[in-house]
Amino acid sequence: MSSSSLCDSHHIWSLKRLTGLNISAYFAPQDNNKLLSNLQTLFVYAKYSRLLSPSQASMSRALSQPFNGHCACKTITYTLLAPPLITHCCHCTYCQRESGSAFGLNSVVEIYNFRITSSAKPTVTGVSSLSSPSGDKHLIAHCPKCLTVLYAHYGANRSLMFVKVGSLDDESREMVRPDVHIFTSTKMEWVNLGTEEERGVKVFEEYYPREEVWSQESLKRRERLLEWLEEKKRGEEDVGPKED
Repeated sequence: MSSSSLCDSHHIWSLKRLTGLNISAYFAPQDNNKLLSNLQTLFVYAKYSRLLSPSQASMSRALSQPFNGHCACKTITYTLLAPPLITHCCHCTYCQRESGSAFGLNSVVEIYNFRITSSAKPTVTGVSSLSSPSGDKHLIAHCPKCLTVLYAHYGANRSLMFVKVGSLDDESREMVRPDVHIFTSTKMEWVNLGTEEERGVKVFEEYYPREEVWSQESLKRRERLLEWLEEKKRGEEDVGPKED
């Protein structure tokens, strides 16, 4: 990846806004290794200033590579154009049943920061669920061949992608950690979250107040998402995941 492409990335300018530092020197012409080292230093600053969530703070390792994912048979591939806004580890009974496991692990990203990169497209199925108070169906996207679930839209919100962390490729998956554990009142008894709390991850018996959990950067990105949605409504454009 070239220095120019790195300097154009969302990560760099986010750090400038978050830290308030004069970081122009970090972007002077230099070799890529030096540039990456400087950027990683800034991420450490942001991490310990509590400006980024635990998952976003680990993104210093992501500067030299995108977030990619695929289904089990690799018929469907995708990429994230920005770090997750938040990564939920959900212990509700719906996620337990949907995942067939002890919890659901979802990284949330704006719909315009998600791209299907394969020629094949996922099958999207509407699923009724009591977990949607409004009665809106969840939309679950899966590979038509191997049936791997890749992402979901939960309830009426179609502007956010809940990307299944297990569908990320190995390198991308290593860079994602839960930012919050939710609905722990129904977690499996043998799940011990003590280590998570020690590393600063918040734990809630039900859902959580967004302002207490999301990073400053994620809250700003949410505001931009809401503005984008208003523009789409005025233009009556369809909101849906993009394809390359």
